[in-house]
Amino acid sequence: VCFGTTKQMNKFLSIKFRFLGLLVFSFTVVVAYGVWLNDKERNARIDLVSEQISQSAKLISIMQKNLTDETSSLLEVMSKDRRLTKRSGDCFETLQTYQAGNPEYANLGITDPSGMIQCMSLGPVSQDIDLSRFPFFVRATAGQRQVMSDVQISPVSGKATLYFAQASRKSNGDVDKVLFASVALAWLNDQVAQYS
Repeated sequence: VCFGTTKQMNKFLSIKFRFLGLLVFSFTVVVAYGVWLNDKERNARIDLVSEQISQSAKLISIMQKNLTDETSSLLEVMSKDRRLTKRSGDCFETLQTYQAGNPEYANLGITDPSGMIQCMSLGPVSQDIDLSRFPFFVRATAGQRQVMSDVQISPVSGKATLYFAQASRKSNGDVDKVLFASVALAWLNDQVAQYS
């Protein structure tokens, strides 16, 4: 291209730079719009995941309350059942009957005041199994209410388990026995996954 004057050349360069400037500006707008859309999509995904987590937390809270209430009722009924003593030959069968109606429990049982399992639904006790070392047992014998453990490795099954326990007391207030119900963590996870 041949320019007759410097003025024409400056005009051409000015138009060229304006065009380049407009091109850079347009590109910046397109990139900014893309980033904004990505942020908007990412924020929408974050909001969706947050809502799912919130719903799962509510579901877990409801499930925990229901399980706690059901277990409290079950342990209360068990505490009044005269067949649930070490001296009773019906203890094992009685606990199996309770468990058959409540499949959420991995094991149901009773201990003596020192924590030794006397009878359980998983089968006759063939060896000494001591629950006294677990904090939930200590809390159950110290108080008047049902307690729930943190996740424990069950000394019976070797699996991750939650225990519910409640002391049954003699008329003088001494612990007569401790009733327990265990729930496998795998069962709880399946329930949460099923309803999530």
